Amino acid sequence: MEIRKFLFDNLGLKLVSLFLAFLLWLNVSSEQVVDRTVSVPVEFLNMPGNLEISNDYVKTLDVQVNTRRGSLSATNVNMSAVVNLHDAREGERIIPITEADIRKPDGVSIQSISPSRITLTLEKTKSKLVSVEPQLTGKPAPGYQITQVTAFPSEIMVTGPESRVQRATKAVTEAIDVSDAKGPVHREVNVDVADAKLRIDRASPVRVEVLIEEQRASETLTVPLVAGQGLHPAVRSVELQVSYPKTYRRTLKPSMFSVRLEKPEHAKRGQEIELAPQVTMQERPQLIRVDKVIPERVKAKVL
Repeated sequence: MEIRKFLFDNLGLKLVSLFLAFLLWLNVSSEQVVDRTVSVPVEFLNMPGNLEISNDYVKTLDVQVNTRRGSLSATNVNMSAVVNLHDAREGERIIPITEADIRKPDGVSIQSISPSRITLTLEKTKSKLVSVEPQLTGKPAPGYQITQVTAFPSEIMVTGPESRVQRATKAVTEAIDVSDAKGPVHREVNVDVADAKLRIDRASPVRVEVLIEEQRASETLTVPLVAGQGLHPAVRSVELQVSYPKTYRRTLKPSMFSVRLEKPEHAKRGQEIELAPQVTMQERPQLIRVDKVIPERVKAKVL
């Protein structure tokens, strides 16, 4: 009975006292000063418009702080290292970081900063055109092959620090899958450059066209050269390098092709000129293709 009386007599007062004791403990606990190391991001102010940072600099600092326990949770959010580059010049700069450069909340004192300096390489901003290189994955269907890959546009502008722009040669596309394709593949894809310091001055994707055809065979034919009136060519025939689908069963003959030289209007009698032979096909031009004429230009005398 005495224990029960001891516990429950004046219970309200005892509970109030316990609550006040808890508040006192909480207040004392929150006022305790602790040391802590926080990761602080580096911020740059007033960067000149014609300069860029070209090296991989330190982007965060380890800052040891002295602060009340109760303010620990907000310390990281409210702190940053501010570097003012209003007087920056091209070249390498070593920038010391002091307590005065640390933006911090009230009640926080700085004990140490690591690293205590940042090395920056500043270069002029430059731009140039680089080629777009489509990336393909997979293989066309059996019996088919990729004959041409074209990007539109074929070049894009990249911008960044001068030395990195000079080294850039290409921008690559997202991978385009051509697995089991039996015809042209068209895709709109994004592009990227390997150097993260470079920016692509293009927001929209590029269009890539992949020409896929039946696998082709090729052979060389000797075809007579027909000269137009008033021309005397130096050769009487040319060679045609011709390709066609492997499933094309007919035998190719020189008579299926016509090769001519035509006298230009401005040509003068006695003049020696070089002309490109003009090739026409008599049959099925959609399947047969003249890939090359040898020689590509023929000497002729104007009569």
